[in-house]
Amino acid sequence: MGLYTTFGDTISAQTAEMILMLVFPHVLPHMLPPSRAYSLKTLAAGGIDGEKLPLDPSPEQWTKAETTMGGVAKWIGDDSTFVSGEKPSFADFAIAASIRPIRLLWGAESKEWQAVTSWQGGKWGKLMKALEGYETVQ
Repeated sequence: MGLYTTFGDTISAQTAEMILMLVFPHVLPHMLPPSRAYSLKTLAAGGIDGEKLPLDPSPEQWTKAETTMGGVAKWIGDDSTFVSGEKPSFADFAIAASIRPIRLLWGAESKEWQAVTSWQGGKWGKLMKALEGYETVQ
């Protein structure tokens, strides 16, 4: 289990700022008051005013997100859809969990989601397509 925990922690650390800038402003209004207060306090301790994060990320924030995912892509390599080869593993779901909120918030047909799925030669679009069967429980 240690390897999965390490990868999960690593992907979270790599993508935390991306998720904060792109997703958090949309989630904040829907949080329960105790969760909202805790999240804002935690961000404030890091010098971030969570209530002032823009709903519409700047082009620079999108570019930084693409760069972040480019770093993640290097771990996988160009030839594989999945981290471990032919079949999805925990690592693939951890990566997908970092970008799926973008599709949920902006929509599958949005220019933002289309951009994400095209990053790194379409790697993230291929990954998300390959994992579609796992998105709902039957």
